[in-house]
Amino acid sequence: MCSSQSFIAKGNGPDALQSLKSYDITIKATGRYFADFLESVDNIHSQFRFTYPKMQSPSMYLTDIDENGCVLVYRSRRSGFTQYIMGLLQQIAKDFFKLALKVRVLDKSSSATSTRNYVIVTFRLDFDNKPYTLNLQSVMFEMECNRGIVNFNEEEQIVNESRDDEEGTSSPLPGTKNILLKGQMKYIRDVNAVFYLCSPVINDLDDLTDQALYLNDLNPHGLSKELVLAGWQHNSK
Repeated sequence: MCSSQSFIAKGNGPDALQSLKSYDITIKATGRYFADFLESVDNIHSQFRFTYPKMQSPSMYLTDIDENGCVLVYRSRRSGFTQYIMGLLQQIAKDFFKLALKVRVLDKSSSATSTRNYVIVTFRLDFDNKPYTLNLQSVMFEMECNRGIVNFNEEEQIVNESRDDEEGTSSPLPGTKNILLKGQMKYIRDVNAVFYLCSPVINDLDDLTDQALYLNDLNPHGLSKELVLAGWQHNSK
């Protein structure tokens, strides 16, 4: 077996598998799709620095995303891990997202500062990314608003009651947990409606899993994701 194939095999090997199992909750919590995980890798590494202060974690980010995959840029101070990363990504895609992933190197370069050298590798990842791209499409929704008691009549009440009977009740399914939300009410005069601008209150990754949410469901601004990874957000609840 040639050296590159050997390193790819190590990324799929028992040591790598054992390492992945120890972080399965974190990986599963990053998002519903493989692309969500790839976009969250840097956040995970940033959180691990508190536990492992000497860890030299790489940086990864996506530049192009389409229904057939994405382009991933890998930047690290350590050289020689290109093939290992390829194997590791294939294993994560297979075990956690049930995807067949093909990885190839598009470009490889290096950069240097006065104190550090960096290896920069651009990968093309080929996989079924249709669900993720569909999720990014804009959505049109309809809002129904009662404009005061003047427009209300008995006929409308009968229609609404029959509609509720046809659609069924909105009671939660047995065994599901309520989601605790925090935020503020905003009255929008143009549409005569009140909007609740809110975000879920999550303590840690276990709370995230129990409420069927993912890290990418949280507010992209502020420190919501980082605090959930740290495991001490909103402990006063």
